[in-house]
Amino acid sequence: MTCCVLSLKLHKQMTDTEKVALAKQLVPCPACDDVLVVTDDVSRYVHENYPDKASEALSLCGDSTGEPNFAFCELGDDRFAYVLNRSASSRFDARGDIELRLEKLLPSFDSIAVWRAFDGLLNEYTVCIHFPVSSLTPIPDCCVPYMEPCDTFCRSSAITVQVYNADAHLTLRQWCAKKGQLDPRDVLKVLEKLSSALDDLSTLGYDVMRITPDTIAMSDDRIRLMGLISVGLPWNERCVEAYQLVELASIAPECRGFICQFASPRQTVYALASIAYYLVAGTLPQTCAALDYEPSVMPRAYHPEFPIGFDEAILDGLSASPDERTSNVDVLMHRIEKEEDLMQRRAAELSRIRAYEASGKSGCGAPWEGLCYDAAVDTHVGIAKVLRCPVNQDSVWLAQSADAQRLLVVVGDGVSTSTYGSGDIASQILVQTAEELWHSSIEKAGVIDPKSCVGEILETANARICRYIQEHFGNLNPLSSECMGTTAIVALIEHGVLTLGASGDSRAYIVRSDAMHCITRDHNLYTVGLLNYVPVDVCATHPHAGSLVQCLGYNVDESGVPCKLEFDLYEMALIDDDHLLITTDGILDYVACDLGESEQIIGQVIRQVGNAEGICKELIMQANLGGGGDNCGVAIVCVHGGAIESGIVGF
Repeated sequence: MTCCVLSLKLHKQMTDTEKVALAKQLVPCPACDDVLVVTDDVSRYVHENYPDKASEALSLCGDSTGEPNFAFCELGDDRFAYVLNRSASSRFDARGDIELRLEKLLPSFDSIAVWRAFDGLLNEYTVCIHFPVSSLTPIPDCCVPYMEPCDTFCRSSAITVQVYNADAHLTLRQWCAKKGQLDPRDVLKVLEKLSSALDDLSTLGYDVMRITPDTIAMSDDRIRLMGLISVGLPWNERCVEAYQLVELASIAPECRGFICQFASPRQTVYALASIAYYLVAGTLPQTCAALDYEPSVMPRAYHPEFPIGFDEAILDGLSASPDERTSNVDVLMHRIEKEEDLMQRRAAELSRIRAYEASGKSGCGAPWEGLCYDAAVDTHVGIAKVLRCPVNQDSVWLAQSADAQRLLVVVGDGVSTSTYGSGDIASQILVQTAEELWHSSIEKAGVIDPKSCVGEILETANARICRYIQEHFGNLNPLSSECMGTTAIVALIEHGVLTLGASGDSRAYIVRSDAMHCITRDHNLYTVGLLNYVPVDVCATHPHAGSLVQCLGYNVDESGVPCKLEFDLYEMALIDDDHLLITTDGILDYVACDLGESEQIIGQVIRQVGNAEGICKELIMQANLGGGGDNCGVAIVCVHGGAIESGIVGF
């Protein structure tokens, strides 16, 4: 057989629509620099189109005898066949020629194509085919693809083929689909095996620029890396052109340009962190130029039920700037392992509390005994915002039971459609509702269901805000300045367990001595678009990306009747040295120029200031020093393991 390339339409003759449709199917031709072949006879094609290079090109497609080691042929129905020659090294040699039907091209990269394949008995395989970066220049010895033991292997001077028997393994993507949502321990186990494989590569002098869920083979006892081209291999325009057709997610931003870049340990960190992101989120991190190539959202945004802890370490490993990225794989893994220990501690503490509650015991020996809270809330109109509008639309409130073990914190950021809207009324209704329900049914109740209490506060407040709008501004036909709503975060601490409900884009964090973890996700057009797989560049550049799609006061049907309120609900055990921070965007937007820097400064303030009241005042001062262009609302609860003089400061 002489055919050794896929039969596809000529790339230059395709329309833009066709290019997009076939983007995931295009692979480089081993005989030329075009992403094409329009004939099943490569010899005739090459002689006709590359007469001066025909002999050299064809010699690269075969073995020493000139016969191809492998061949492609089109089967129809978008299926292609791959035939492995009997002379190739294979443990299947006794069976003669092996014909694999390549039925699905997986997300691949410039010089690597990965297929799912089936033989005549419907046994599944994974096929990795490595094309050289420059078709007529063999890969240098120092850049040979790293070859884990595989079931079948053949290589000419230009092309390498690996075949993996799928009976013995699953790709990471297949394994995750089979397992479902992973827990932190599962994530850590995968990353430990993967980092060990990367350490082996590092010992051999390899730094890995990219790995994907489809080029990681999972088995019961090990991980195999399929199809890696590593150290000393620079990018060029040919590579970058191909990259426009495939996922960029696991490639460090500094490698995505028309400049030569060589592998480095920090690019290996980026590749590993991208897999960590995938294990939590179920998708690779999305980036684009509009976001300065930073990840679009934290991985937990896709699965908010996943315990807090990994996000900060993963995002630091995905920093766009190599200098700001985690320095090496060992440091990244140390941080992830440390956070996993905290996750296990929280999970064990929550189980212990629930078991104690179910036992009906009371008195000494309760798991939450010894925990105490220093709490405060504060708000400010903003020194610049007051010049435009003297109304503070942020409302905050907190209360604590007599035994100091039940605590309710509420933060709302009023939403209006113009500067002089009525968001302040909406946020005040939220606070008034929480205060009323606290005194009537929460504060002195013997046994409560925290989730029901939080839900009741949010749903009652939402209904009251909707009713206020109808009574004062008419049937869904108010002036734009008279529309109103509010973001809402309601946090109830009971027996050392935090139950938190959130709607809108105000945020809640757990801050510790060495980390700052965001609990909530923003309910705006940008985030919701990403979670529904709208392209990241569309979300990032949308003129209304920050507009809320979910908050109290806007969930009504055409007749003005409140719809069922949608909100996120979180539950976690609190432990010593936790600091619960709840804040509106007036703090996050003005403490520093960007969110990442704001979070760093906020974390430093919380760690350095000794009490909750002081933290609130310092954060508001920092926001005003940064411009004070929005109302500021903040609440802080410091969790201590020993007795302190409990204090509450509220408004």
